[in-house]
Amino acid sequence: MRIVSVYDEFRIKGGVERVMSLMSSHWAEQGHEVTLLIRQEPVIPPYDLDARVAVHSLGGKERSRRWQRLLEYWKALRRLKQSAALASADVVVANGPWSALLLLMLGRRFKLVICDHNNPRGFGRHTRWLCRLLYPRADALIALTSTQRRYYEAHGYNRLVVQIPNPVNLVPSAGRTRQPIVLAVGRCSHQKGFDLLLAAWHLIRSDVAGWRLSIIGEGELRTQLERQAQELDLGSSVEFLPFSNDLASFYETASLLAVSSRFEGFPLVMLEAQTCGLPIVSFDCDFGPRDIITDQVDGLLCAPEDVGALAKGIKTLIDAPAVRQAMSLVALKTAQAYRMEKVGALWDALFKQLETGR
Repeated sequence: MRIVSVYDEFRIKGGVERVMSLMSSHWAEQGHEVTLLIRQEPVIPPYDLDARVAVHSLGGKERSRRWQRLLEYWKALRRLKQSAALASADVVVANGPWSALLLLMLGRRFKLVICDHNNPRGFGRHTRWLCRLLYPRADALIALTSTQRRYYEAHGYNRLVVQIPNPVNLVPSAGRTRQPIVLAVGRCSHQKGFDLLLAAWHLIRSDVAGWRLSIIGEGELRTQLERQAQELDLGSSVEFLPFSNDLASFYETASLLAVSSRFEGFPLVMLEAQTCGLPIVSFDCDFGPRDIITDQVDGLLCAPEDVGALAKGIKTLIDAPAVRQAMSLVALKTAQAYRMEKVGALWDALFKQLETGR
């Protein structure tokens, strides 16, 4: 089967890019002909890819002004119409609403599968309207969580909504010692809410002497967050680290993961942390955390954007090592559902269904 996966960009170490790399490599290993088709330049694969995966750019540029972005968007539509990869594709996977809406405007012979990797309520008003209008034309719509699936079905987004979670391919090692570290991983952006996490850490810092908050990530708000940490006089109790390709070593040596997102889709960071047996304290934001964490069993859920509640949750687990250990064991079992062989089998079943019509 010829599979084409389409996305806006492919250069940062983000969750969507990680999932695309994992799934594309898996499909290539299964013997499919796989192409990544990227709308904007530069294309710099941020993660390892199977050598058999082809990567092509449509030559678009990132623009700051709205009229420029719209012009680039229409240029991308023309380039998609001329794409040899699309012309011969059997199945096209559209990642995110902008790629999906472009592909829905094409006259096509391929089967189109849409996968929104983020909270569908988090899109702009016009984008949400266009999605509800055009998504029913796709052949299938992927829901990463049961919450997302119910939302799509309730609003009539598509007749075929299939729940498939993100995969994880981390292989944890044994024997590493947990350190007094609260870990946070993600892009330094408004969505990830690290400003809220720093405020929460400020509330409990004096009560958790010897513990450190480690934030791993890069992005547009990194400098602003570092300045906030200085203004809160957090000193050496907070460290900012660049993104690493060896996240497993951080998950395995930290004692808990803090997730302060304002909204989510299906955060890969949480799945990776559970694979390494790490308990999680998270805001109970839309579309993600509640589908991954069972509150009080393998982690704690806090009221969305409630800094005090997040601080209390983090301190609760810091003060209870036996609870953390019990949650760690449950997290390891929960993570089995996200192994590549299980997630890959769900995609294989969908492709077969689209191919046979049954």
